[in-house]
Amino acid sequence: MATAHLVQHTHWDREWYFTDMDAQILSDSLFTEAITELEHEPQDSFTLDGQSSIVDEFVATHPDMLARIQALVKAGRLFVGPWYTQTDAVNVDPESILRNAIIGQLETKQKYGAPMQVGYLPDTFGYNANLPALLTHVGLNRFIFWRGMNYDTMVKSPYFKWVAPGGASVTAVNLPPTGYSAAHMTDVVKHHVTDYVQKRLDPTTKFVTDIRGDKIALLPVGMDQMNMVHDFPELLDQLNAVSVNDNVQSTYPAFFDALKDVDLPTYAGEIRDPVYARVHRSIGSVRTDLKLDNARAEIKILRRLEPLMVIAAHNHIHVSTTMLAQVWKIVMECQAHDSLGGSVTDNVAIDIAHRFKQADELIDGIENLIKYKLAEILKLNDHQLLLFNTAAHAFTGHKTFSVFSATPNVQFKGMTELELLKRVETPARANVQERTATGIETITEPKYYELTYRARVTLPALGYKVFSFAETTVDAVLTSAERGTIAMGKMGAELSEGRIKLRGGDGHEYLLSLLDSANDGDTYDYSPLAGDEERVLPFDAATVAQSDYTQTASFTGTAELPVDLTSRNLADGATRAVDYELTLTLGLLDGTFTGRISVDNTVDSHRMRLAIQDVQGGTYTIQQIQDAFVATPVRKIPADWAQHFVEKPVNIFAFNKTVSLVGKASSELSLISNDLHEFEPADGQMYITLFASTGQLGKPDLAWRPGRASGDTTSRGHIMMATPLAQTRGHLTFDFALRLSSQFHLGDLVQTADQYLQPTVAYQRQSFNLFANRLDNKIWPEDTDQILPDEQSIFELPADINVAAIYPAFTATHHFIVRVVNLTNQPQQLPERLKSVQQVNGLEETVPATDTIGAYGIASFMLADDPQQ
Repeated sequence: MATAHLVQHTHWDREWYFTDMDAQILSDSLFTEAITELEHEPQDSFTLDGQSSIVDEFVATHPDMLARIQALVKAGRLFVGPWYTQTDAVNVDPESILRNAIIGQLETKQKYGAPMQVGYLPDTFGYNANLPALLTHVGLNRFIFWRGMNYDTMVKSPYFKWVAPGGASVTAVNLPPTGYSAAHMTDVVKHHVTDYVQKRLDPTTKFVTDIRGDKIALLPVGMDQMNMVHDFPELLDQLNAVSVNDNVQSTYPAFFDALKDVDLPTYAGEIRDPVYARVHRSIGSVRTDLKLDNARAEIKILRRLEPLMVIAAHNHIHVSTTMLAQVWKIVMECQAHDSLGGSVTDNVAIDIAHRFKQADELIDGIENLIKYKLAEILKLNDHQLLLFNTAAHAFTGHKTFSVFSATPNVQFKGMTELELLKRVETPARANVQERTATGIETITEPKYYELTYRARVTLPALGYKVFSFAETTVDAVLTSAERGTIAMGKMGAELSEGRIKLRGGDGHEYLLSLLDSANDGDTYDYSPLAGDEERVLPFDAATVAQSDYTQTASFTGTAELPVDLTSRNLADGATRAVDYELTLTLGLLDGTFTGRISVDNTVDSHRMRLAIQDVQGGTYTIQQIQDAFVATPVRKIPADWAQHFVEKPVNIFAFNKTVSLVGKASSELSLISNDLHEFEPADGQMYITLFASTGQLGKPDLAWRPGRASGDTTSRGHIMMATPLAQTRGHLTFDFALRLSSQFHLGDLVQTADQYLQPTVAYQRQSFNLFANRLDNKIWPEDTDQILPDEQSIFELPADINVAAIYPAFTATHHFIVRVVNLTNQPQQLPERLKSVQQVNGLEETVPATDTIGAYGIASFMLADDPQQ
C-alpha cells in the first residue's frame, strides 16, 4: 500500500485564450466559493497556484475578503505565493526570476501572511539548469514542477536533489504525467467513485510509485480555473473505501515534510525533455515582438533605472521603492509562461504589448525625473551634457548620445574620437508663445539641430560626469564609400558570394548567412513544412561609413519570398519582397564586431535565422544561461522519436546574453545579445533564431509535434483561433556583438559582454525641445541650495567582479542592494569593499558572511547609503 497525498489547488492562467479581465471575472466567484468552503470544512486546505498577483486582483475588488484570507493563511489552510506570477524559467533574465520571488514573498507576507515556501511552477515550459541557485538565493529550497522530466536519461525518480552548476541544490518533486490535474475530480466523481479510483486515482499512484519503488506519491487535485471539491473529507472516505492505497488530504509543504526520510538521488542539468508533456522547445522564437519588448524592459530596469535610483537617493532625490516594485510587477505580469511564451490569442497579445508600453513609460518617466532633478541641482546650462555610468566599474569606452544645438557642429571638452552619426535640422517657427516673468510673449523660435555623436569617454563608477561643449566649424561626420570590406588591424569583414566573411585577429575565418524557411507551426512551436527547404538569403550590396576611429559596413539584400504557406508549395506561388540588412562595426570593442540585423517582414508563416559557420570547423558550443554557463547538451535524435516523445526533442536551446562557438585549438566566436535568445548547434555551426511567424494559436498534427493541437483548439467545443498578429509583420531589429578570439576565456567574455550591454545614459538641460524627455515640460523648476561636484562616484568594485544588479533595498530605507554573480567555473575572492558589508539573501535577510563566492555563485550585499561620501 502506498500513501497518496492529495492536494487541492487551482491552476490559474492569468491569460491564455482568455484575457486577464476574463480571469478576474472567474475569480470573483471561484475564490469567494473557495474561501467559503474552507471556512465550512475545517479539514480542507487550498493552494492558489503559487502566485500572489491573482489574489491582489481579487482583493482589489473584494476588500472585505482580506481579513478572511489572512485568517486562512495564518491557519495554514490557504496557500499564497511565493511567486508574484507563474514565471517563465527559460526566456527571462535571472533577475526577473529572483524579483518575481522577492516581490511575491515580501508582499504576500505584508498583505496576507506567510507565503508558501515551495518554488511551485507546475506548468512552465521547461526549466534552466541554474534554477536551483536562484531558488535557494530567495529562501526556496523545495521545488515542484511538471513538464520536462525524462526518467530514462535524467534520474529515475520523481523526487531528487536538483543541483545547479555551482553546487546549490533544492529538493525537487516531479508531478505525474498528467501534471497538476493528476487527481482531477469534480463533484460528479461522487457518483462514480469506483470508476474514478480504478481507472484514474490508483493507476496514477501506481505509475509514480513504480518509477523506483517509493511508497509515497503526490497527486494534485485541481485543474485550470477550477474550484475546490465540495465536502472533500466525506468524498475522501468514499475513495479510500475502494482504493488499494491510503489517500490523505495534504498540502505541498506537508508532502515535503513526508519526504524527509526518503533517500533522494541527484540530478544536474536543465529540465526540458518532452517525454510526458510538451515543453515547446522552439517557443523562444514565437511572437518575437513581445520577447523583444520583454528583453528591452528588463535591461532598462537593471542597467538604467535601478542604478539611477541609487544615485538619486544618494543625492536626496526621492523615488519610492513601491514605484520600482510596480514597474517590476507590470513586467512580471507579461512573464507568465503562456504570456511570454506567446501562446496566446491576439486579443491577449494586445494586452501584453500594452502592459510593456506602460512599464516603458514608467521606466522612462522615473529616469527623466531623476536626470532633470540632478541637472537642476548641478545648475547645468544648455552647453553641458550629463553622462552617467550605471555600472559599479569605472568606464572607459564609447558612448552614443544626442544634444540639441543652435549650430550644426559642436565640440566636447574631455572627450576623444568624436564622430557625428546623425544631424537633424528643425527649421525656425513663427508665432510661438513663450512664458516670461511678465506673462506670455509671441516670438519666432529659431532653428536648431539635434546632433547624435559617438565619442570615447572616461566615467567614474556608479556615478556621473559633466561634459561641456561649444560650437565649432569642424564637421565630425563619417565618410561613406561603396565597397564591401572593413578592416582594422588583422580583423575584418567582407562580402563573399552572398555571405559575410569574418576574419579574427588570429586569421580564423567565419561565415555569416541569413536563412529562411516555411513555418508550418503555431504559437507554441516552429515546425517545418513538408517539401520546403531552408534557403540562404544572399547579401548583394555593401557600403562603408568610416572615420579615423571606426568602420561600419552595411550589407543589404532583398529576397522574393512566398507570401504564405500555400504559396510555398506552388511553383508559381505569390511572392513579396523582403528587405534585410546586417551592419558590422569595428573599433568600439577590442576583438569584437558590434552589429545589427534589420528585417522588414512583409510575408507570413516563416522563420529567419542567422547562421554562423566556423570555416575550420567548430567543435562545440557553450551557452550562458541564467547566471551560469553550460556546454550545450546536444544529442542524437532517434529516427523513431515519435514513439518516445510527445514532440520532437530538437536541439534548439535558449541562451541568456551569450553563446559561443568553440573550434579547434579553442578558437572562439561568441555572440553577445540582449535581443536574441534561441539557437541550434549543428555541424560546426550555430543557428541563431531571429523570429518564427505564424497565423494559428494551436494546430494539430505538426511534423515536429504530432497529434492534438496545443492550446486546446482541437478539444471538443473549442475552435481554431487565427493569430494574424503573430505573423510579426513590419520592421524588426536585433542588436548583437561578435567577439572573436584565438582562445576561449570565460572571464574575458563576461567582461566584454558587460561592457557591450552597458547603456548610454545622458541628459542635456535645454529648451530647444522639451519633449525629447517627455516630462521635461511638466516638471516645474525649483531653487535649491544643494551643491554637487561635476563628477561623482558613490560605489566601485574591481572590473573582474560581475555585478548582476544594484537597486534600492525593499526592506530598509537609505540602503541599497548589490548582487554579485561569479560567472566563472572557479571560486572568486570577494573584494575588500564587500568583506565588511552586511551579506544578505535575495529577501534581504542576513546570511553568514563569506570571503569568496563559489563557482557560478550568487551573493547579495546590503549597503548603507552615505550621502556625505
